Parts: sequence; structure tokens; C-alpha cells
Amino acid sequence: MGQLMAHPMPTHVPEPQPPRGRRLRIARARPAAGMTLPASRAVLSALFDATLDAIVLVDRDGVITAWNRQAEAVFGWPAHEAVGRTLAELVVPARLRAQHVAGLARCVQTGETRITDRRLELPAVRRNGEEFPAEITITAVGQGDQVLFAGFIRDLSRERLAEAARQRAEAELAAARHERARIATALQALHAMGTLEETAAHIGDAIGCLPGIDFVVIYSFEPNGVLPLAVRAPSPVPTSVGRPLPAHRARYLRESATGPWIDQWSARPTDDAYTRAWLDAGLVEGAYVPFGPTDEPYGLISAGTSSHLGREGMANALASVSEFAAVTAALLGPELQRRQAYADVREGVLRAIDERGFRTVFQPIVELASRAIVGYEALTRFADGVPSDRRFTDAERVGLAHELEMVTLQGALAAAAQLPEGRWLSVNVSPSVLVELSHGTFAEHERMMVVEITERSAIEDYAAVRGALESLGSEIQLAVDDAGAGFASLRHIIELRPQLVKLDMRLVRGVEADAARQALIAGMVFFARQAGCALIAEGIETQAELRTLQGLGVSHGQGFLLGRPEAQPRRR
Repeated sequence: MGQLMAHPMPTHVPEPQPPRGRRLRIARARPAAGMTLPASRAVLSALFDATLDAIVLVDRDGVITAWNRQAEAVFGWPAHEAVGRTLAELVVPARLRAQHVAGLARCVQTGETRITDRRLELPAVRRNGEEFPAEITITAVGQGDQVLFAGFIRDLSRERLAEAARQRAEAELAAARHERARIATALQALHAMGTLEETAAHIGDAIGCLPGIDFVVIYSFEPNGVLPLAVRAPSPVPTSVGRPLPAHRARYLRESATGPWIDQWSARPTDDAYTRAWLDAGLVEGAYVPFGPTDEPYGLISAGTSSHLGREGMANALASVSEFAAVTAALLGPELQRRQAYADVREGVLRAIDERGFRTVFQPIVELASRAIVGYEALTRFADGVPSDRRFTDAERVGLAHELEMVTLQGALAAAAQLPEGRWLSVNVSPSVLVELSHGTFAEHERMMVVEITERSAIEDYAAVRGALESLGSEIQLAVDDAGAGFASLRHIIELRPQLVKLDMRLVRGVEADAARQALIAGMVFFARQAGCALIAEGIETQAELRTLQGLGVSHGQGFLLGRPEAQPRRR
């Protein structure tokens, strides 16, 4: 606030005129020692103009007697035009002039000469007619008939704007806090439902409650496309749960899902039917957030609006949806991973079936006493390097075991045509496939055929299996694989009475140094003799194992020591 002006007038401001009939005497300030009166006036005039407040001197009638440079800047009136006119005439809005003048009059009424900082907050007006809020502090200068009134006027426009901005910021902050709290409550309420789609719908409903969000779609990224798991929309849209997206749209979403993004939807002449359908549904903007690992997300959340939220509104929507994405990954991720793994496995099995992605190799079965090859076991090797036992287990898990077994059996029978004559062929067949085979399956092959049933194959109906074997003809022999690995193989032997029994390689490995294994194998040799079947030891890899097995009475064997699996076995 500037200094009160009880001093001679500045040199550039006209002297105030005394009221009629009365002699106005203004107290003159004494100049400081060594300072002349003109110098004193110059100092006071400089101070009068240098203050940051607009200062106006008026007499009892409200007539302006002095007007500093800041007043010129605030109101737009130069001093030479302002002095001699009334304060109300220049700075008070016409619509409030009567009220304003009355308020000022109460501060400058005759006889009230000891006014100190009488403060008013009233609207003021600039020369161009623009109104603004102003604070006016009126102070009496002088005494008695010599009194003038100094008005210190401050423009409050910036303060009001700053206060309004502060209040807006506080309101926005409060709204943001409220929205964050509401989102936190919604996130805490999310939980896994009965199915993957039900959980996705539960999440979609929560996202649909965000301000301005009308459309919500939760997608999963499948091996062969993009599949909607949940769809929430106020009107018909061109997608539904379980219906894969068009290839071009699926490709766009996958390629864009490196991080969150915003899309603007507007009609273009090149729009396809899918895009036009979304536009017809009312979609104008969309926020997209992938969920799951950054490098390989499980899927994508799409949150759209039918009204233009603008850059800030969509940015807020994107931030909110991103919070839901983390919970979505936690709730949907494990099941999507299982589905993804299942789909990958199924795709691998189907590729092997459809593209015949395998080959057949043959491992010799040897009579140990003579070292003569008496037969071959057909084994399948897959082109993609997946081990055979795992591939057949995977096929069973995805419901394709029968299809895979049939094509590999057909491949083995076709490849066996180049085997030396006089050797029998052993093929692995599950009980479920065995009961479907007909006599004609092996009719084209003159060599003796052996059907192997493994320990891993469960048999629900032994009578049906026996019937199937009989229907194939007496020339088809049965072998039970993995004997000694568990109870199932022993029951297979008792129920099916096979011609061949194959000792599990886990019994053979290191048998020369294990008395327990030797005792078990000796018992199996005795059992085979009593049952009238031949015993074949699998997995023989060392001379020590071979000698021990021969000493225990095992008649036949196979393993890397006796011959490795080959696509075209050498004749010997």
C-alpha cells in the first residue's frame, strides 16, 4: 500500500480548488534541511508516481485533485483528463453509481476528518467500459478545512483469477480423489467368477461405470486371432463374445498393443463394414490398454465413448482403464495362459496330423543267444522335435489322440514295406484304437504283426479288447509294454495273455549292479515261461547289462547296444 499524501501537490498535478465561500488551506510539509521547496515537491511527486497502487486525491465533493501514473494504467484516463472530474464519474459503473457514490459519501462526509484506512471492495470500470473488482482504501489527509481524501485503489482482477483457478484446481483435485477412491473400491470388489467370460463381463461392468465410458470390450489374443471375452454397449455393435474379429482389425489391435493408446473414430470413404457399424453405434473415441506381459500381452481392454471427452478427458479415461488392466491381468491371466497353452498344443498336434509332420523309424528286436534280428518296433519321430511320448500325451489332452494315432499307424505300416522279409513288425496301439481296427487294417502286410499295449494305456473293458484281437486274426500277436513299471501292465498280462512281454527299461538300466532288479527280472522270466510268452528287455545299452540279462534267462532284447532306430534299417 502506498504512503498517505499529506503534502504539497506534485508539480505536474494541478492545485486543488477550494470550495466556494471557503478558503482551503493545505498544510505544507517542511522541506528537509538543505532541501529547497521545488526539490521537495519533485521527491514527493516521484514517490507519488512510483507506488504500485493507483492513488487518487479527492476533495469533500469527490472531485479528483490528483491522479498518479498507476491510476492512469489501471483506469485508462490520463491525469490531465481525470483531474477536475468526480471519482464516481470516471471509475464507478453506471449501473452502480448511485450506490457507489453513497458508499463513498459515508467515508468523506463533512466533519469526519480523522478517517483511517476506510476500506471498500467495489466494482470499478476502465475507460473502455470493462468492469473489474477493486479494493479502495480511503484515508483523510490534513485536518479541518484543509482535509483531502487519498484513495488507494488496487485492481483485484488477477487475485480473483488466481483464486478462481485455485478453487477450480481444488475442485478438480477433490473430484480426482473421489474418482480414484471410487476406482479403488471397484478394483477391490473385482474377483474371479465361474468362467473366464463371466469374469471378463464382471470387469467390463466395472469399467463401464467410469465417467463418459459407454462401450467396453475385453479381448483375448488367441493363436489364430482376437476373440472378445466381454462386450458392454448401449446399442448393437458389430462384435459379440466368442466371435473372432475380422482379420484386418485383429491384426491392427495386435500390432498396436505395445502400450496404451487413444483412437479417434470418424467416417471416411474407405471405411469397411465393420468400422461403419461401430460408427453407426455412436463410437467417437476409444481408449485401448493391453493387459499382461509387455512383450506378449494376454489381451486388450477397449473403452469407448459416444461423446467427445477431449484430450484431457480421454487421458483420464486411459489412466483409469490402465488401473483396471493390472487387475484384469491378475484375474484373467492364469486361465488365458492355460487356454493359450492348450491352443498351442492343439495347433501343434493338428499340424502334425494335417501336414504329416512325422516320420517312422524302426528299432531292431534281437534274439540274444544268436544276435539275429527277429523283428522291428515302429517308432514315430516328429518334424518339430517334440518327443513322441509328449506329443501323444498332448494329443490325448486336447482330444486328438485317436486322430494322431491313426495317421502315425498308417505311416508306420506304409514305411514298413521296405523292411527285410521274415521279420515281424511291432506297432504301438492304444486300447481305444485297437477296438476300432478291422481285419483289413493289416491284411496287406504278409509279415507277422505285433500290437503293443503300454502301461500308460488304461483298459476299461478287457473283454472288448480280447474280442478286438480275435477279430484281427490269429496272425496278429499281442505284446504288453513296460512290464514291471506298475500294476496295470501286470493286469494286462493276466487278462490278455499276450505272446510277448516287454520289460520296462527302468528295470534294465544298471541291472548288473542291482540285486533287487535282478530278482524281479528273474521272477518275470519264470512267469513268462509258465505263461508261454517271450520276454523282451528294452533299453539295453551296455555289455554288462546284456550279459546279466542273458544270465537271468531273458531271451530277447532291444536297445542302442543292439541297434539304433533308423528310417531304413541295414540288412543283416
